[in-house]
Amino acid sequence: MTLIVPDVAKNNILNEILNRATIKLKLFSNSTTPGSGSTNASFTEVAGGGYADVTLVFASWVVANGIATYPQITFTFSGVTNAPGTIYGYWIVDTADNTFLWAENLPSTPYTPAAGSTGKITPRITG
Repeated sequence: MTLIVPDVAKNNILNEILNRATIKLKLFSNSTTPGSGSTNASFTEVAGGGYADVTLVFASWVVANGIATYPQITFTFSGVTNAPGTIYGYWIVDTADNTFLWAENLPSTPYTPAAGSTGKITPRITG
């Protein structure tokens, strides 16, 4: 028997997942392919170069047709001596209970920022 979940139910499920005050987007610097067995420990967070993780605000998510999309986030990297190194992707964590929610590799990986460069991420999840 095949399980069918209509888009309206997917939207409800996505809204439940995203309606948390403590969801953060973090960039990772290790070469890994996120999978169903991934945990927060699977990822090494980027450090230096002006990087800081980003809190994702529920009201900014657009949920429709079983897909949730967040507005594009721009990271601006500074300093050559304290550069963040190579970036392979991002992962989403609920910091209230340290729950790993999902991860995604960048479309063209890896990315090594230079001083003054920017990196753009558009977080998304499909139900």
